[in-house]
Amino acid sequence: MMTTQDNGRDDPDIEGFIRDNKEMVEKLLAREREIITEALEQERANLRRFAEVQGGLAKDTLQMGREYAGEYADLGRKRAEDAAQGVVSMFTDPDFQRHIVSAGMEFMMAFDALLRAAPLPEFAKDAVNRARDLREETMDSRRGADTGRGSASGGHPQKIPISEPEQNED
Repeated sequence: MMTTQDNGRDDPDIEGFIRDNKEMVEKLLAREREIITEALEQERANLRRFAEVQGGLAKDTLQMGREYAGEYADLGRKRAEDAAQGVVSMFTDPDFQRHIVSAGMEFMMAFDALLRAAPLPEFAKDAVNRARDLREETMDSRRGADTGRGSASGGHPQKIPISEPEQNED
């Protein structure tokens, strides 16, 4: 019976066989090494091919991800632009603006009525009356500007030249 330590080296029949067939045993071992080497090379080649295929798939996936991200960003940008345009359109709508101006005028008239009804000292009543007069002048001027009748310039703003006052060098 052989133990794991002697590995059959003490068996005289095996020693004799190896001695008698040394060339054949060496050829068998050499062939076995060749087979193992070829198998290892084949595995390495298979691993290289696998790595190349996986690398190509990774590049393709990355490119598809970039394209998808670009398309998604374009879609998001378009939606944001549409939403912003909708908000701007709401506030620039002439009907909305007409109502806002009307509401502002109503508020000013309501506040004016409130001030007329309030028990104010005389100096405050004078200030309220001056403010009312100024507001009415402004509204009349504005109405005239809208129709082209309000000011000497025909309702259009004019550039007024401003010059530096001369300084006396005394």
